[in-house]
Amino acid sequence: STVNYCSGCHAPALLLSNESEHEVATAGDDLVAKSNIGCNACHAVKRINNTIGNGDYVLQRPRSYEHMSSDVEWYRRLFAFKLHVDPDPHKEFFLKPFMTRQNSEFCSSCHKLNSAIRQTQHLSIGGMNNYDSWQKSAFAGERIDAFKHVREHDCADCHMPRMRMDDPAAKRGTVHDHSFKYNILSQAGDDADDPIVQKYKINPIQLDVVAFQNLSKDGAPAPVNYFDEVKVNITPGSAVRMEVLVQSTEVGHDFPGRYSESMETWLEISVRDQQDRMVFQSGAIDDFNRIDEKAHRWGTVYRDRKGNIVTWPHGFSASDISYNHRIQPLTSEMVPYEFKIPENCGSELYISAQIKQRRRQTNEAELLTLKGTIATAVNGMHSGQYVDTHKIIAETEVKVSLPEQRRLNRQDDIPNSGDRYDIWFNYGIALYLKGEWDEAERAFLQAAKLRSTDVHLWLNLARTALDKNDFESMEIYLEKSQSIDPDLNKITYYRALMAEKQGDLDSAVTLLRDIRKDFYADRVFLLKLAEIQMKRNYYKRAGKWYKKILEFAPDDLDAHRGLREVYKNTGNDEGYQNEDKLVRALEKALLHE
Repeated sequence: STVNYCSGCHAPALLLSNESEHEVATAGDDLVAKSNIGCNACHAVKRINNTIGNGDYVLQRPRSYEHMSSDVEWYRRLFAFKLHVDPDPHKEFFLKPFMTRQNSEFCSSCHKLNSAIRQTQHLSIGGMNNYDSWQKSAFAGERIDAFKHVREHDCADCHMPRMRMDDPAAKRGTVHDHSFKYNILSQAGDDADDPIVQKYKINPIQLDVVAFQNLSKDGAPAPVNYFDEVKVNITPGSAVRMEVLVQSTEVGHDFPGRYSESMETWLEISVRDQQDRMVFQSGAIDDFNRIDEKAHRWGTVYRDRKGNIVTWPHGFSASDISYNHRIQPLTSEMVPYEFKIPENCGSELYISAQIKQRRRQTNEAELLTLKGTIATAVNGMHSGQYVDTHKIIAETEVKVSLPEQRRLNRQDDIPNSGDRYDIWFNYGIALYLKGEWDEAERAFLQAAKLRSTDVHLWLNLARTALDKNDFESMEIYLEKSQSIDPDLNKITYYRALMAEKQGDLDSAVTLLRDIRKDFYADRVFLLKLAEIQMKRNYYKRAGKWYKKILEFAPDDLDAHRGLREVYKNTGNDEGYQNEDKLVRALEKALLHE
């Protein structure tokens, strides 16, 4: 039923109490439904069926359920007494091994969603999915196409860090925090230097102003520069291009995650002169609580059949995705701005950049009557509507000297800023993802001047040269990578890509086979291996690798598309028809095609 479908993640108490067969219209009035998420929502789970999501798990009622939830007080006291005398049965039932050993797969059950056709009147549209972006990233383990190395994290590492607590269940004086918040820096507080919580201190998003370029008469920007290094040659009265680098350094999934259709996430920029006059602004909130329409945004915008924005979590009732943009884990994005510097701005400019986030406002008519009030309300109620202010996800400030053509006192004045090597490195990633190969190569080489011992830096240079078909430079970069880490399997992978691009498919397959044992859970690697086998017309071998992907990612669209082609080329009509149906369903659900 629809109630079962929704309550599986939002009100598991309905399932445990066998009261989930209500009509949709009345289910929300049930007191049990209003209990929200409790301990049993996770700890009474017996099995996760797969990683497709949609609450596909098996919930088991403990034998002691009637005692612990009884209306009779002495029943509950008896249960509490038995628990303290012999806690092992309780522990064995409520803490299964997969909750810790396969934590992210466990979380995928409720943190991944594709709207089911039956529940949404034959409309299936892509919903929340924090699991797949994590599983594809280096946070889930070594990934062949990752731009950098990172310590492996699962969901609990960031959302359930260990905190010191005087509790009977504490293990070595700590327990997992169950607030499920992600702002670990603020949670750590006074214990920030404690070795137990130290590894959970994260700064998930970083901002920096990386370029300030004088525009020529034809509007073309100057070559790339991170202006700690190069004088920018700007003067009052000139038109300039400014680039802001947004770096997802420690977010384990796409940013923004969660229910991004019900959230607004945007970048606010302000440039002021020496007299504190506004020179340029983007992304500001006006007096009526509206965000600048030209602001750079992230997230998803769903619209219904009438074109209205849908703010329901998961996009229910939506018929179209009009905007969908996120930053992938361990990548960067460069946001450009162009404006004119006034003649009388003085000798210094002050640049402020902030990423802000708030709940999407649902009723503009009400907002227009709340001028001045809504901006200061925190978790308040106005006209029956839940309202909360924006929060700042990341921020930075930069001071520019026009006479000296450089920054001033950078490290003292810029909070949350990385070192110069990291910024050059991340700048190269952002340029690479934009397809600006030459500029990306220059940025990576600038990083190499500061630190030349990072093997991933040279691999990034190699992949940049590969995209430019510059095989001579690619060989040099791979040799440098080999000298730093001779046993790194990623070097072999990029040699295979070079062989493939040069037409030597047999060598490419041989190289990939040699390292396949380390990448059996890496979709990118397995897809590439299958793709090359398809080019060699070894269809059954390609099918083997597509099926390998589907073992741990049963809804991977690329794998199903590949397997459909395998069946088509091998004359397996039944297999082709089955895969074609799956591909069409997934395209409708994931891509809304």
